[in-house]
Amino acid sequence: MKRRRSQRSARSTKGFESPRGALGSGWRDRAITAAWVLVPLLSVPAVLLGMLWIQWRSSIDQRLAEWKTAYRFSDDIVRQIRRIELDFHGSGNIFTTPIARTPPESLVHHQQMAQLLDKPMREKFINDLNSGRWNH
Repeated sequence: MKRRRSQRSARSTKGFESPRGALGSGWRDRAITAAWVLVPLLSVPAVLLGMLWIQWRSSIDQRLAEWKTAYRFSDDIVRQIRRIELDFHGSGNIFTTPIARTPPESLVHHQQMAQLLDKPMREKFINDLNSGRWNH
């Protein structure tokens, strides 16, 4: 014969949970669920912003490398021009870059960079920038 459990023992263990455990478990479960939802949603814009910033920096690096070979810039001049470029064009932050500039401001910017060069290279550099050769 099979023995049956007494109803008293079945009733006492069924669904017994402390009130503190139930509250802590519910809050913890909601926090974990929110993390599973929010982390992927927030990581996508962060990755996209990072990619835009890297693209901005690489375009400046590429332009400076082309100028370095075309005008025989020293590393010191490249560092100074990079600082001038970042001050004028911005740092790559999509909320503040690109900065709209007027043609006179651009001309002053070009002359500011050209001041770092010797006289013959300065004139060639200014002519190339103003002619649109460098799409700057």
